[in-house]
Formats: sequence, structure tokens, C-alpha cells
Amino acid sequence: MNNQLSISANNGIAILTEKDKKIYSVGISTAGCAEISMAIDHPHRHIIATTIDPSPTFLVT
Repeated sequence: MNNQLSISANNGIAILTEKDKKIYSVGISTAGCAEISMAIDHPHRHIIATTIDPSPTFLVT
């Protein structure tokens, strides 16, 4: 697992299986690191990510 990720991100990634192809990920400002890790591990996943921060610093489309 990636040491730069939060504990909750590592825990979430750890429970994903090969069958998990559609992922909706809600988080708090970690710059999309967990979602990038999910996509790199399995490029065929469809990941929608959002943040609950009041003012996100960037937008990934």
C-alpha cells in the first residue's frame, strides 16, 4: 500500500476486489491519490471521485 495515503484510503483500497469495476469515492482533499492508485492497480475501473472540502484546490475531469 501507498504510505502517502490516509489510513482510511488504504483501508478502502484494501477491500476492493477484482470484481469492483465501478467506484464512487468521496473524500477529503488528498489530491486524488487514492483514486489514482485504484486506477493504476486496475485500469479497467470506472472511478468517480468527489471531495467534501468547502473549496477544492483543483478539478480533475
